[in-house]
Amino acid sequence: MEIIMNRKDAVALDRKDSFAKKRKLFSLPKGMIYLDGNSLGVLPKAAGPRVRHAVEVEWRRDLITSWNKNGWWNLPRKVGDKIAKVIGAAPGSVIVADTISVNLFKVLSAAVAKRHERKIILSDSGNFPSDLYVAQGLTQFMNDGHRLKVVAPEHVMEAIKDEVGVVMITDVDYRSARRHDMKAITARAHQKGCLVIWDLAHSAGRSRSPWRWSAIVGSSRTGAGRTPAWSSAANLRPRSGPPGRSGADRPAPGRPRRAK
Repeated sequence: MEIIMNRKDAVALDRKDSFAKKRKLFSLPKGMIYLDGNSLGVLPKAAGPRVRHAVEVEWRRDLITSWNKNGWWNLPRKVGDKIAKVIGAAPGSVIVADTISVNLFKVLSAAVAKRHERKIILSDSGNFPSDLYVAQGLTQFMNDGHRLKVVAPEHVMEAIKDEVGVVMITDVDYRSARRHDMKAITARAHQKGCLVIWDLAHSAGRSRSPWRWSAIVGSSRTGAGRTPAWSSAANLRPRSGPPGRSGADRPAPGRPRRAK
């Protein structure tokens, strides 16, 4: 890794940056260096006109007919297909839905129900805080002996035991960028009969995933214009080729597969 020692070096690298031309597509206050895109993304210049059209034409003029006339019904899939290109998923396999917390509550509830005899939800201390809050809230809501067990990230593998029903892990640590070994953890969990839920909120663009996704629920963590995030129950198979190329890996149109 090249270490930047001074401003001159940084400016030189900026000039060679192939993405530098993309800056003109966004509205940034003059002279500002903005480093909080992970929380609230910079406004794209195309967003204003698009929002005005949605309000003035699709809402004000077309009203309820917009569900069909302007394709509102299909927006979760349309946007999902755009996200699929970013994360290496097959067309038709990504759906934009609720926030990560709402999606996680639904997915975790379903997973716990499928392994109801096992009372432990396993996670790690590097997980995103709101994910842990969701798991804590679910166990309190169920009030039937389920509990959340939190271990250090490096101890996740050894903590996956027969009494664990669901392993709930975030792939990339939002603070340190540390990554879990998704393949090893998923294999270990399945060996022990556990279901696995991966939060991929900080994974897109971080590195190429060794897996092909067949069931992902798209959402955003917080704010608008943020890099898309995903909460996904793991139904993963080793990647055998370029993303989205193999027809055998694609779910039937209109019918995304459920997580295993």
